[in-house]
Amino acid sequence: MQEMRRAAEQDWTSLHEDLIISIANRSPLENYVVLASACRPFRAVLTNLNFNNSNHHRLPWLMLLRRTIHSDSNSQIAPIICSLSNNKLYNLLPPSHTYRINPIFSSLGWIITPAASTTNDLTLFHPLSPDRSKVQLPNRNIFTIQKLLLSSRPTLASSEGLMVVTIDSHERSTHNRLSLWRSGNSSWKKITTLPDHTFFHDVALFEGRFYAVDRNRRVFALTLDHRDPVASLILHLNLPKWEAPFVNPYDIEMLFLVESEGSLLVVQGNRQWWGEGRHETTEFRVFEVDVNDGAFRKVLDLGDRALFVADNSSSFSIKASEFEGCKCNCVYFADDFGKLDKCGVRNKDIGIFHLESGEIEHLFRLENTKSNYLAPLWVQQPSFFM
Repeated sequence: MQEMRRAAEQDWTSLHEDLIISIANRSPLENYVVLASACRPFRAVLTNLNFNNSNHHRLPWLMLLRRTIHSDSNSQIAPIICSLSNNKLYNLLPPSHTYRINPIFSSLGWIITPAASTTNDLTLFHPLSPDRSKVQLPNRNIFTIQKLLLSSRPTLASSEGLMVVTIDSHERSTHNRLSLWRSGNSSWKKITTLPDHTFFHDVALFEGRFYAVDRNRRVFALTLDHRDPVASLILHLNLPKWEAPFVNPYDIEMLFLVESEGSLLVVQGNRQWWGEGRHETTEFRVFEVDVNDGAFRKVLDLGDRALFVADNSSSFSIKASEFEGCKCNCVYFADDFGKLDKCGVRNKDIGIFHLESGEIEHLFRLENTKSNYLAPLWVQQPSFFM
């Protein structure tokens, strides 16, 4: 029996490269991870495979950092992925990048994180890529970044034309600021804003232009001139009192900016927080804004679209019918309450808000007395290697 098992293993490892690629191209993401982890020959083929040539769509996936506390009080950080198709957790491929508890962010399927030795050297990389597909960004303290958005996906060959916009914290908690980096530049450039004490929540790319939304529900258009990039107020989402999501003074309003099928949407969420370990996202409302005349309207039905929002990820939308298992007219959310109470991610932090019924469907079972789950990231339609 053991000889037969060894022979079977040898047959798998000696599969022709074309056959391995054919299997992978017909597999969901989680099966790809299992395949690439099976043996070195599989991994050697799959880590160099361009999945953009695949003729089928893959659901976005959720990435978490799992912190395992050992008996000697040391902790180990390992990235995992959560499959939306079956609500299961999978260990990510053995990482070629160092993950730490420091903040990490995602945009367009790519991850930004500090280098292993310092919080000031930032690296942009694909979570399934070989070492060579890194983009080094100018020095920044990772703890000053609150949100990040890429203008386009980098490629293995070049990051030419890439722009990165970040929302940065300020020493004064009453306001923050926007920064810009262009490929080829040696430093970040501050984006000037007109109103005082502006506190931005999210940034989005819409019809070739960047926009931002602040805590006062004001939408800004970013003019990214090389000499003096500025953010100009173009719209104030002045909602009537009955549209306010708050039901008690401890609630927190969340605001996200999402491009969806030719429309720019402001997504307004309600987050209830009562102290350590007691928190819950309860509701979302969606508004479509007109960047030309400053008008807005409430969206009651997203149709065949699904929105993805999170604290640590850039926001995006997909056409639900093109992704097997995706639910339409919904907001998929992943909250990082660990920033508030240091308890890590729990069941109620990740879910689907159904716009029609107002109900929330919670995803994944994350309780584990030996582990904490941190830094939830939506990874947008993994592009693998480009």
